[in-house]
Amino acid sequence: MKITRILIYAAFPLIYVINMVFDLEIFNILIFILACFALILSFSKARRFYTLMGAIFLFIGLLLFFVSDTPSGILSEAFHPMIGVIGFLLVLPFIQAIIRIGTYDVSLYQFLQHRVKTLHELYGRASIGVYILSIFLAIAAIPVSAQSFGKRITALKGEARKRFISNFLSRSYGFGWTSSPVEMAVLIVLDGTNANILIVFSIFMVISAVLLFVEWYAQKRHYQHIPLGNSEEETVSFPKDDFVKTIQFIVAIVVFLLSVLLVNTILDKGIVIAIIFILFPFCFLWSLFIRKPKEFLQEVRSVWPQSAENMSDFNMLFLSAGFFVTMVQASPLLDLLNELLVSQFHYLPIIVFCLFISLLLWLLTYLGVQLLVLLALFASILQPIFAGHENALAILLIGVSMPLILINPFSVNTNILASVLRVHVATFIRWNLGFALRYILLINIIVFLLML
Repeated sequence: MKITRILIYAAFPLIYVINMVFDLEIFNILIFILACFALILSFSKARRFYTLMGAIFLFIGLLLFFVSDTPSGILSEAFHPMIGVIGFLLVLPFIQAIIRIGTYDVSLYQFLQHRVKTLHELYGRASIGVYILSIFLAIAAIPVSAQSFGKRITALKGEARKRFISNFLSRSYGFGWTSSPVEMAVLIVLDGTNANILIVFSIFMVISAVLLFVEWYAQKRHYQHIPLGNSEEETVSFPKDDFVKTIQFIVAIVVFLLSVLLVNTILDKGIVIAIIFILFPFCFLWSLFIRKPKEFLQEVRSVWPQSAENMSDFNMLFLSAGFFVTMVQASPLLDLLNELLVSQFHYLPIIVFCLFISLLLWLLTYLGVQLLVLLALFASILQPIFAGHENALAILLIGVSMPLILINPFSVNTNILASVLRVHVATFIRWNLGFALRYILLINIIVFLLML
């Protein structure tokens, strides 16, 4: 059963990617059948929350299908909207494997902690480290960063220590999240809006650099004169090997983004498909460059089958969500939503309309609707309205979504961050609420300026 589950879980995303090139109806039917089997296999394995959300999406989707007299011909492509995300999750372990065998995370932390004497210096170095790692490691950067930098913080105790870690960890992770080519929400928005990934990421990187400096400077009066109490650091020589590895890692990020842009230009099938196509070859070439191809393949062989088998949660959620999105798009409900938003766009000033979208997105996620589903719907509905301003729309949706991963009790990211810090979710949200609201306002102002 284990092998069967892995084969089915891997087969339908693989066929979907292949069919992006050939576009054969027989493949669409095969994808639909395999996706149905994957849903059945996932039902008993998925955790309760994912099973419940999947059941709700499937029920509403089926209700729309029968009530709206939707043509049965669209069923063969009913699961398509989110299969790319599932395929992306299947190849994500490749990038994690190359970082693990290259020990880039360890080298980055050791280099950034070289001769750090005060908590203020550590705050700045840790923020940079978390930001860089978050771009490639995504949520996996959180526990690694907390452990690596947290053990140096001995001058603070109790809640003061937790708040210190919370500030540099959550905010730097959030900034990295907005420019990450391995974050599902970001990729869904980029594909749905047809935005230019290079322009969007460049703008977010500039915003992040400015805000990282502002955050670091704001902490100066609190931590500048608090020593780490680790005098042995002063005798340690410059970590040349760690510095070289850090530069390699940053160059790899740039090369990866440029490669994704090139493949997307050639295939013209979206950013997600471009990443799926390129990720394994890129990681393998990277392993050749660092002379560890054998270790890379061994790591993939040991990690990937387990990762594929553990896809039950995501299959249950994203396949049912894809079905729901397809049925909404084929029903009169989409026209109703589109009419509502178009009327508001023409009636309200641009800045007020952007704030309205932000508020609507926040309200729906706080009601428990999955952020990825909302982003897919909002992108498809708003893309015609923002014609000519696709980059601004992508910045709005990504920028508004970032604080939601920090202060939403339904967010996996929020719960992981709270768990790592060993605080209640409500406490973690309270610590980051002010930052989240300021960031939302800033993003709306930037989008307004881009649309002038």
